[in-house]
Amino acid sequence: MEEKMKTPKNENSGWMGFLLENIFGIIRSFAESLFENAEEATFAFTRKLARRVFLTFFACAGVVFILAGVARFLSLWYRLPGAGEVLVGAFVLLISFMLYFFTSD
Repeated sequence: MEEKMKTPKNENSGWMGFLLENIFGIIRSFAESLFENAEEATFAFTRKLARRVFLTFFACAGVVFILAGVARFLSLWYRLPGAGEVLVGAFVLLISFMLYFFTSD
């Protein structure tokens, strides 16, 4: 004997079920769009942060090499070993103090 497949009865039938379905659909689509926007914003932020860290690292490396070259040049120019390093170090320290005092709140 063939058994007839019974379709489950919808508990929320009528206009109340229709209303609840629409309300939950709106809430679901709002939550999905909210999560999607948060994911895109997080990805953009991390990409921008990684780019800035990468560029800052290379800028600092470039500054170090320039300062080392200037220090070497000054040591050769003054014909005193270490004079260039002392002058460059004093200059960097002076710039650091000036930036600290002008940017402090």
